[in-house]
Amino acid sequence: MKKRDSILSVLLGLLLTLGLYGAYFFNLVRKELQVLIERQEALESLKFLAVPGTAYLNDLGPFFVLKSAFFYLILLGLILAVVQLFSLCLKRPWHRAAFFLLVIAGLVAFTHTDRIALSFPFVTALSFGAFFFITLNVRIHASWSDVAVILFVGAVLSSSLVLAAGENFFIKTRDRLLFDSRIGNQVVSYYYTYSPLAAAVISPASGIYEGLVFQEGFKSPFHHLGRGLVLSGNPSVKRNADHRVERRDNGHEMVNRYGDRKPLPEVSEEAIREAAQSLFSMNGFKTLNRISLYAFPAGLLMLPFFALRMITKRRKPFLVMSLSIGIGLVIGIGAVSFVGASRTAATDGKVPADLDSALGLAYDLYERRDVPAELVPAIRQFTRSDSTALRYWGAKLLAYAPMDSAHERRLISLLEDPSPNVRYAAGLSLYRLLGKNSFEHLLPLLIKDPNWYVKCILFSAFLRSGTIPHRM
Repeated sequence: MKKRDSILSVLLGLLLTLGLYGAYFFNLVRKELQVLIERQEALESLKFLAVPGTAYLNDLGPFFVLKSAFFYLILLGLILAVVQLFSLCLKRPWHRAAFFLLVIAGLVAFTHTDRIALSFPFVTALSFGAFFFITLNVRIHASWSDVAVILFVGAVLSSSLVLAAGENFFIKTRDRLLFDSRIGNQVVSYYYTYSPLAAAVISPASGIYEGLVFQEGFKSPFHHLGRGLVLSGNPSVKRNADHRVERRDNGHEMVNRYGDRKPLPEVSEEAIREAAQSLFSMNGFKTLNRISLYAFPAGLLMLPFFALRMITKRRKPFLVMSLSIGIGLVIGIGAVSFVGASRTAATDGKVPADLDSALGLAYDLYERRDVPAELVPAIRQFTRSDSTALRYWGAKLLAYAPMDSAHERRLISLLEDPSPNVRYAAGLSLYRLLGKNSFEHLLPLLIKDPNWYVKCILFSAFLRSGTIPHRM
């Protein structure tokens, strides 16, 4: 088979794979959006101030769903594409078929107890099958030593990311590389705009509304069971409830909107919470996404390796590419992880001159959850900085500074900051300082803030206090 034809076959197989996964993830997120709308319609019928609200959700449209589903396509799509390319290194077709079957069996083991059950492994089987037949006569000529080297470098990269996560790598990447650059700020904005809907698939609305439970005969209009789970006996919510408590034989059981059932040993708050969590279960799919996140740099390394091996069989370009990209990524991960490691202190209450030192001070103070009086002027300067990262940390740290009415006024002004990250940080700090007295300032944000993520984070403060905002 000619080299150009081989490359075209591989590209066609990958495009078909990404198309299948894209359609699957789009449908998964679209269904979750419909569930959110139904749930919030039911909650609003109880005069809840639902977050983000049915009007907000109905205005989203398919393009918003597509962008939200893109998160899963980037993570899982990349890793599974690497798996398919890796299969081309195997010599015989039956070796490849056995390899694909093992991967599918692994996915079944991860997701068989999830709400999606076998649908994700089924789509993967279709994808792998199509790729197998399209690339039946294609092979990447790689020796076992080549494969061992690339797997070793990939393992080092993934391990580096796992260790870096303990040093707040992702937060520091956001602070140092994304917040204050034009392109980086667009990436952050993309994440905080579209992630709530994507996250709702595996973690219902970040614990804001984990579900609505209908129990016939329950007298109160509604009761918050904790963790965003609401119980109601109002007949108007029965059709759109996520779960129903029903009598069965001599006991009770929980039935979710998909028809799955769970016996209840007793009708208590704890038993209902445990049953609801069990019936929602997406732990396997969540674990797959977490693994994909840490394997992402290794996947980025392997893609050019496969491309290079299809172009040339020479060993030197492969070694140079593997070592240069691998070492470069490890150094980059390490450099970001050690941002602020110097823990530079402020001088005379002034902000350190360079951003890394200022962030180091912020990380140190936040780790101690304490801002000494002599450093309060520096933190106030943070909140007035041109740097989004410093305004964000300034807003968070004012909650740990000695009490001062000026802090309250400054945080209230930061509720209007152009950055959604600064707004929600200021809102949470205001709640920490004032408790329920902060709600008069936070409630308008739940209604008018344009960012869904800000609404969810601030609503979590209401739930932690045991307060659910609703209309009388």
